[in-house]
Amino acid sequence: MTDLRPDFTTPEELAPHFRMSVRAFRDLVRNIGACCVFGRTLAIFPEHMPLIKEATQCRMKSTSGGASGTTGAPLPGGGYEALQARLTKQQRSASRRKPKQENGAVISMAPRKS
Repeated sequence: MTDLRPDFTTPEELAPHFRMSVRAFRDLVRNIGACCVFGRTLAIFPEHMPLIKEATQCRMKSTSGGASGTTGAPLPGGGYEALQARLTKQQRSASRRKPKQENGAVISMAPRKS
């Protein structure tokens, strides 16, 4: 007798392979339509894999890392020494807080009982 069950996998099995959380992977495959939904179950078939691989590819033009570093723009205010002096100079203290006034004598307004 032949097995009629199709070969499929679930997001729980594939999410670790793509280094994603199960929830994020489920959202991804739903958004790109690379799954079959059976009630609450998501089934991912082999024909869905190219769509998932394409959606998870790096979108950067170049990943060689050769063009990194500083931009070469001059530092504001005259160079590194001026910047360092500006950042390390002592900050002005804020305005002093006035001391809290002491409470005066409390006078009872209630009539005296004799």
